Amino acid sequence: MSDAPVISPTASDSATAVVPEATKLEYRGISLTVTLAVNLGLLVLLSVAVVLFICLWSAQRNTLNLLSDRASLAIDSAITRIEQHLTPASDLCRKRHTRNL
Repeated sequence: MSDAPVISPTASDSATAVVPEATKLEYRGISLTVTLAVNLGLLVLLSVAVVLFICLWSAQRNTLNLLSDRASLAIDSAITRIEQHLTPASDLCRKRHTRNL
């Protein structure tokens, strides 16, 4: 055995103990504040993008439905006007055809 005295560490010694350089953890990454701010910003961006997509999709469907309805009305109107324009000529042809028989 050696003659060196054995010193047991006490609570006050462990608080002031010197940590060797090899065991120190050096964290040089992104801070928690920056991480939380970026994550919150990304969540807000994602939610705005989803709402914008839904609005644009809904607006596109609404526009296409309105254009379809308007085209149907225009075609129906054109058919009605053509029928009104050609009805007298059609009646005249029927009268002449029935007279000749």
